[in-house]
Amino acid sequence: TMVCAANRILRDQMLAEDATHDAFMRILNHLDKISDPKCNKTRNFLVLIVRNIALDYIRSQKRKFETSYDANEYAYADQRSNPEEEYLAKETKENRLFLK
Repeated sequence: TMVCAANRILRDQMLAEDATHDAFMRILNHLDKISDPKCNKTRNFLVLIVRNIALDYIRSQKRKFETSYDANEYAYADQRSNPEEEYLAKETKENRLFLK
């Protein structure tokens, strides 16, 4: 059930399994809160934890995408020349051809 809940959010089986693993690691810290492992309250608690972890994965991926997009934007901005520089280069080239 936990893998299914994570997979519904992430739409990636491997990431869902990773999220479930992280959820179990987090649940180890809260074993004292689980009195009956087979009750619906416990099930909901486990699904809630894996859901939150899956959402954290999505937020993390979104930040990575935005960061990589911004980095590419700056890289291309450095490669583009200034419109003023382009105009001056064109004028210089035309003046050289005209003076010959």
